[in-house]
Amino acid sequence: MKLLRVIMLLVLTSCVVSAFLRGQIQTTSQTQTSLPAVPPTPRSPFFPEELVGVNLFQSHSALLSDVLCQSFKSRAGQDHLTIRRLERDSVTSSFSSPAEQRFSLPFATTSVASRPGGDVVYVTGINDKGINTIYQLAFRNPKGSYYVRTSLLPAGLGTPMPSFFSQASIETIGDAPWTAPISVFNPPAMKEIFASDSVGPFRAMAVDPEGRFLLLLSYPDNNLYRLSLSPLCSTLELLLVGQGTPGLKDMRTIHFAHDKDGNERVVVLTTTNQGWVITEGTAGAYMLLIDPENDGIFQPPVSLSFEEAMVAMSNHTYLWDLR
Repeated sequence: MKLLRVIMLLVLTSCVVSAFLRGQIQTTSQTQTSLPAVPPTPRSPFFPEELVGVNLFQSHSALLSDVLCQSFKSRAGQDHLTIRRLERDSVTSSFSSPAEQRFSLPFATTSVASRPGGDVVYVTGINDKGINTIYQLAFRNPKGSYYVRTSLLPAGLGTPMPSFFSQASIETIGDAPWTAPISVFNPPAMKEIFASDSVGPFRAMAVDPEGRFLLLLSYPDNNLYRLSLSPLCSTLELLLVGQGTPGLKDMRTIHFAHDKDGNERVVVLTTTNQGWVITEGTAGAYMLLIDPENDGIFQPPVSLSFEEAMVAMSNHTYLWDLR
């Protein structure tokens, strides 16, 4: 019964996300303005053809809540990122008309990850000189719009932390009355936080919800790295070697999940670019790294089939869901 509930939850969540991304959630206006077409930009000659066009699934949803839904859309090889945001003042009202905008990036993307709420986004890719780079994008929403408030401050590795979502709430910026979102976003503040011509590119990326680090899966060797986000010392650490860790070489995506009743954190790696859309019975479809205390220290990885992973994660949820 638990397994059935989990599968139904994942399918339902997938449907909600899909409907949201297609703009099919009811809005107060039936008129939507299509974004102008972006002229194709020549990709870096260093960009791996195998990654071109990969749908960056984990970037799609920065947050799902009863009053705020925000997503980021991109495909590997593109030099832009699309942000989409829906808000409403209560669970009984309709969502505002979708605010959607495209932002140019200084390189072709390979992966995108967002902190819960979507105010801080990380984008990794390859520039025209073959440098593997990671940028941080900080968005500034106008007064009266929603954001995710938390009193948690990042702690060093080895220090247990409460789950971000146990301390989070949806509030309005400036504690002002809610106002419908404007159709044009303020440009994000962008800064480069990593650049290397010897490590990467990175085919998948996930950001720790508490803001302590990024997890990165390299291409083509599938090594798993951790990049510290400390402003005092940003270091890259090799956690697992793709060829030396059973099952890791087949992984393609990274997600964070958390225990609904505690602080346990789980890093979920999957063998498909479409997140959890995996055929039942597939052996080694998932790899889990469990952090029992949410202190950033992971237990040895465990390789599981679809069914085994659903049982192991029966009390866990993906962190962008605040409903």
